[in-house]
Amino acid sequence: MTAARIQGHSLPAIARHFDRDHTTVLQVTRRIAKSPALNGLAEKIAADLPEDAPPAAEDIPAAAPASTFEPDGPVEHAVVAAAEAFGTTPEVLLGADRSRAAADARAVAMTAARIHGHSLPAIARHFDRDHTTVLAATRRIEKTPPLRDLAAQIAAELPEQPASSIGAGAVVEQVPERAHRSPGLREQQRAVPIAAEHPHLRVAR
Repeated sequence: MTAARIQGHSLPAIARHFDRDHTTVLQVTRRIAKSPALNGLAEKIAADLPEDAPPAAEDIPAAAPASTFEPDGPVEHAVVAAAEAFGTTPEVLLGADRSRAAADARAVAMTAARIHGHSLPAIARHFDRDHTTVLAATRRIEKTPPLRDLAAQIAAELPEQPASSIGAGAVVEQVPERAHRSPGLREQQRAVPIAAEHPHLRVAR
């Protein structure tokens, strides 16, 4: 699995050959990467593999169009990174595809953006979804160590929020200064001494 991954094959493509889930492939390759001996063996095998000899039909994406997506901001860069990790395109992650691979890639991108510090509503706007969907996705990824680690890695490589994107995707809270806030009717009533209005209610101390 690791040798195939080093050669550039996507997680779903490798998983299909082993009749496993793509998360299993991700977990295995991360484990091998932590073992110098096994990782070195995988690299040696990958170096000896033939250059993409005619791939099996199931490895060829079904007429996958070339992506024209141009990221602008950390959230969109997370979409691109997650799409590349899963061998798909940003358009798939931002679309309505509900396949397991697309859903996991989308959730990883959402989680990476969340780790980077973006709010649920801001992330939801990028994916044209509700913030509760983002919350459910991030909670699911947090319970899956391989995908959680991938999201953390993507988050660590995201660029900082560009100044031009403030106001476009991020929500900037504006809190009015207390000194310039006009007191409401209830506060004005509280400011009036009760003893002055009702001398018989004055409390003796």
